[in-house]
Amino acid sequence: MERKDFALYNGEKDYVEIIKLMSDPRKFDINIDCLKLRRNVEEIYLPLTQQEIQLVKEHVSELIESDYIDEAEEVLMALVCIVETDINECLTALINKEYYRCSTIFKNASAEVRDLLIERIETEDGERHNILCALSLIGDQTVFNLFNEWKNNPPEWINELYKPLDNYSLVAGWQLSEDGKNKNLFSYDCYPIKKENLTSKDPEPLLLLEKFEEKCNWCGTTMTTLFDFMLSDKIFDSFNIHGRRLRIVTCHICSCYTTVYRDIDFDGNSTLSEFNQKPSYLPEINPEEESIISKNSLKISRNKRSYFYGLNNRFIGISASQIGGLPRWEQEPEYPLCPKCNNTMMFLGQLQGSDIVEFGAGIYYAFICHECKISATSYQCD
Repeated sequence: MERKDFALYNGEKDYVEIIKLMSDPRKFDINIDCLKLRRNVEEIYLPLTQQEIQLVKEHVSELIESDYIDEAEEVLMALVCIVETDINECLTALINKEYYRCSTIFKNASAEVRDLLIERIETEDGERHNILCALSLIGDQTVFNLFNEWKNNPPEWINELYKPLDNYSLVAGWQLSEDGKNKNLFSYDCYPIKKENLTSKDPEPLLLLEKFEEKCNWCGTTMTTLFDFMLSDKIFDSFNIHGRRLRIVTCHICSCYTTVYRDIDFDGNSTLSEFNQKPSYLPEINPEEESIISKNSLKISRNKRSYFYGLNNRFIGISASQIGGLPRWEQEPEYPLCPKCNNTMMFLGQLQGSDIVEFGAGIYYAFICHECKISATSYQCD
């Protein structure tokens, strides 16, 4: 039987029906080409009206009731990260099903949902890890106070966790300071990096993936300027970095095996930090053949997106490349400590490997300690 495209490519705009088709295994038709729809998830979700959003949420509730949890989770991820609508009724239904696995969808959940999670954390031994992640993403004052209380008066179950309690809040980009106040580790202003030709005559506020005038001491590869910020541009005002220029330089090979630290200033200078430690393993490479120069034209968009937009890792075509916002971790959250002051470094931005080269993998991350003027770069791959 001949395959065909569905709705969106036939001139129809019934986005609710498209979402139902994509998420409901009972209606899946192998003769309908859904791959194109997966690449255009923003085109499907962004135009939804409030009435259509409600219909989608009712569909998700039906999926949850029928135990199609994975399908429901995919739709909820889009509703939270792309549409930014509340899904509290769906979250309550998931909690009643004792499902807490996808912490991202609990972002900005209501106080009622939060309180349900707090009740369950005392009894759901096998789900405590996921519940703590969900509470971290809710991240209101009640959660801050609760984490501080657990820190000062550890409950009996705290020794059963497979990572320190302090690490759970990192999934939401915050941590408790010594005085019990929360400290954000990212900027709420989030600008996507997109594949676009540099056609504007105006100077770009951010240059990406340029060769740096230095060879790596460890592998011999030419160093790369991952990000080159023109700090005078107003787009970076909220990042609280005062100066003319900031270059985040890395070795794209060695940063895959260790955190690369650089001494920086806010006039564009970057030198190797004394705090670097050579990784115990490096692959055999030919430095002349290795290059991170992108095959694509990348530029920063001046149009902000939600600071947790990049957390949506369930859809093809949703790139994690961005400046600011919450990082999308391929593994566990790993904010580096400043090697000089030992404070957790602030997240600056990230580049997704598939935006650099075709079939590229993983994500490069950039961090900064303002006070010590040290940058850090690292890499994760699922």
